[in-house]
Amino acid sequence: MRKVMDGYNLPFLDGAMMVMSAVVIVSYINYTTSSELINRENSEYLYLTSFFVIVGILRYMKITFVNRESGSPTKVILHDIFIQIILVGWIASFAWIIY
Repeated sequence: MRKVMDGYNLPFLDGAMMVMSAVVIVSYINYTTSSELINRENSEYLYLTSFFVIVGILRYMKITFVNRESGSPTKVILHDIFIQIILVGWIASFAWIIY
């Protein structure tokens, strides 16, 4: 492990992850409801894709906090079929709403 890791403990990192997850969710909802995006994409329903973002983040948090199997987010995405389905659903819903 790197020396910088000595300055952190697991409860702090868990709390920071929860705060940042909330920030990401609120930011994404604000993004999908912004008038600039709605006007650019000619659709006022982009906020519906927020469902996939919220469920995906909650699934990742479950893997991290309950299962304690996190580490590399890339490995989690590549090995968790539920997150893969959520990603495909997010991409498909975004494409469907835009086109």
